[in-house]
Amino acid sequence: MKIIRNWVCLIIVLIGIAVALFITGKQHSVFLDNKKENGYSLIEVSYSIDGSKFKKLKPKKKAMVNVKGSTHKINLKFKDTTGNETVL
Repeated sequence: MKIIRNWVCLIIVLIGIAVALFITGKQHSVFLDNKKENGYSLIEVSYSIDGSKFKKLKPKKKAMVNVKGSTHKINLKFKDTTGNETVL
């Protein structure tokens, strides 16, 4: 009986660890590339990931941000042709 109880406890602990790791997610990288494509002109943009402070990304530059979790929100801020600041 003790062996069965120990195995059941071990399985419950392992399932608990697996669920915790699944919920928190793995850390991964998000790459942002501000390059010219399909004839669009290059502009300076600012980006924010998951509500963090906006950071500038100059034309022809790249940025890498390490994030953790399963869902993320990326906001872009730039000036359009009329000079108004647009946030996507």
